[in-house]
Amino acid sequence: MRTIPLTRHHGEHDLFAWFEQQRISHAQFIDHVHQVAAQLHDKPFVINLVENRYLFILTFAAALLRQQISLLPPSRTPADVNGVIQNYPDCYCLADQALELDTPTPRCQVKIPSQHLGHTSVPDIGENQLAAITFTSGSTGTPQPHTKYWGDLAYATDAAAQRFGLYDKTHRIIATVPPQHMYGFETSVLYPLLTGCAIYGGRPFYPADINHAVNTCDQPVLLITTPVHLRACTAAGLEWKHIELIISATAPLDRTLARQAQETMHAPVKEIFGCTEAGSIASRETLATDTWRMYPEFTLRQDKSGIQVVAAHLREPVTLHDNIELLNEHEFIHLGRSGDMINIAGKRGSLSDLNLKLQELEMVEAGAFFLPEDEGRQQTLTRLTAFVVAPEADEKEILSALSQKVDPVFLPRPLYKVNRLPYNETGKLTLRALRELHLKLRNGERR
Repeated sequence: MRTIPLTRHHGEHDLFAWFEQQRISHAQFIDHVHQVAAQLHDKPFVINLVENRYLFILTFAAALLRQQISLLPPSRTPADVNGVIQNYPDCYCLADQALELDTPTPRCQVKIPSQHLGHTSVPDIGENQLAAITFTSGSTGTPQPHTKYWGDLAYATDAAAQRFGLYDKTHRIIATVPPQHMYGFETSVLYPLLTGCAIYGGRPFYPADINHAVNTCDQPVLLITTPVHLRACTAAGLEWKHIELIISATAPLDRTLARQAQETMHAPVKEIFGCTEAGSIASRETLATDTWRMYPEFTLRQDKSGIQVVAAHLREPVTLHDNIELLNEHEFIHLGRSGDMINIAGKRGSLSDLNLKLQELEMVEAGAFFLPEDEGRQQTLTRLTAFVVAPEADEKEILSALSQKVDPVFLPRPLYKVNRLPYNETGKLTLRALRELHLKLRNGERR
């Protein structure tokens, strides 16, 4: 059986991770992996709910060493975690903080080892070893599981590393997204393991925390983030240093925000396109082009089922649930998610495109359209709803400005002003969260 090392492109004394005053070399990491692997429960599945990013990578690697499959729920909410436990009963939970779960299951609370026991051998992992089961985010429905084999993850990481020049120089990765999500898993877990980049062990969430992590770094920073975090960071009035590249995903990034981020944070902004089924597959520089370019070794093809992603490491072609204008096998323009397409009074539109137009309004801090299910998607009299965060504007002003950008049939009725939108920790608005918000507002509850 062919194998791929757990870590690649690292020297023994290279920095692997840092957090405040703690610096962990590659040799220390390998020693930690062997120690933690010996402490894990003897079960086939492990739900990794660890929040400290270094400790998450450490426990994921230890589970690989024990040939355990890491289950990565779409969020750490009790509802999502309990759902995974019910479907994989022969599992245990890994955590670095207290858990509140309805379903009884064994738990293992882990810490970074304090001793050095001298383990030096980098483990070899079989290409066909099932490493993880990831779940779709639930942004368009019920989260669905997808298997990830070690070899597939390694080859996909190599393609991304080539695209973003991660082998060319030393980078320090700082990520604002959770490692359980496919985007965060690829960029803040697999990149450090397989490209030689070092990872910031915390998960800064607020602009001041992100700014502190970035500005105290001693090497060029690769910032892995989302449009939600970029909007907050550009509005915070902070000085930014050391960022070499910003990568954004989880939602479309409008050009106004990309320009503000680039000017404020003094670094180019690029977007990743992908899905849980195939991982990341393409990128673009937001301010330069609308065209997405596939990673090396990835191609697109069209057949009766739609647009498919093809790559040597994928077990089978992956059909994209997106509306795509295929330019050639390596380039495309994204027109929106298939589930985003709506038909109102005979006119077709995309919720993603409408969201971008709403968020581009200067008076709007955040906004999202929603099509209530109980009104039905096929009825000609369907009316869209929208939720907006706009403290300095009233509904009439917002609708007037929006009417300059969208067809009148897509103007929301009603438009709700809210204090905040229910983004999850990945920066996504799930369908379930929008349904709950709509129900509360329709019933007259304040939000």
